[in-house]
Amino acid sequence: MYDDRPTNEHPSNGRAHPENHNAMAREPLRLLSRRRFLAGLVGGAIALYPTSAVLAATKAKTPTKATVRRPTTKPIAGRSTATIASSFTGAPTTGVPPTTQMATSTVGFSLTSSTMISGGTYPTQFTCDGASTAPSLDWSGAPSGTTSYAVVMHHVPGPGDVHWYWVIYGIDPSVTHIDQAASLTGSLGTLGTNSVNDRNAYAPPCSKGPGAKTYTFTVYALSKSPVFASGTAVTRQVLLDAVANTTLGTATLAVTYSRPGTGTDGPPPTKTDASSPTSTSAP
Repeated sequence: MYDDRPTNEHPSNGRAHPENHNAMAREPLRLLSRRRFLAGLVGGAIALYPTSAVLAATKAKTPTKATVRRPTTKPIAGRSTATIASSFTGAPTTGVPPTTQMATSTVGFSLTSSTMISGGTYPTQFTCDGASTAPSLDWSGAPSGTTSYAVVMHHVPGPGDVHWYWVIYGIDPSVTHIDQAASLTGSLGTLGTNSVNDRNAYAPPCSKGPGAKTYTFTVYALSKSPVFASGTAVTRQVLLDAVANTTLGTATLAVTYSRPGTGTDGPPPTKTDASSPTSTSAP
């Protein structure tokens, strides 16, 4: 007779066969283990991929030789290559001393004279060896906004020492010329003192030392004319302090002068006859 009972039942009592029951119980565990194994393989591959990709990219970018980075030669806006270099080395950007660079004229603003040239010799007629008159001056190209001018003539005999011979301030902005031996009145400005005799006048150079001396004329373009209290002795330094915050630009003209004679202190020896003792005049 054909037995149509389920195969997982025992033929004698109709209950499930113990072995078949255990096999069915273990089947879900095998499936779960297989799924976990596959998930582990996939997860491991995903976790390893970024590391391998980074290693491959790093290997591709690693140079075979050491790379030397060179500084860029592109200039910084508003600064020349020499200026940038000097900021690191401390060296001046030109071959002239720093004090001379500080006196450099403002670009476009110039000071000239019909009686002398910058870098030339100061004519004797403007010194104590000549007529002792003041020279002529001309300037042009003043910065925009200039409402007044000032003029100074000075000489630096040594460190920390300055002699000044001519100080003028309150010059009208329409004035760009001073005549030789001019009488400074009205729009031509007001005279300050000089270090030779403390008078409000031009003092002709009268060097007492040997060798050539440098005399510098400077014109200051100002945004505001300086005002001084009545009775103020306007020296070169007093004027410079007053215009320190109102100076728009400067222009300079420098000349040299050597006293005639033997090169010793003072003027040339006074001529004497053979019967009298040799003497020299006072400096």
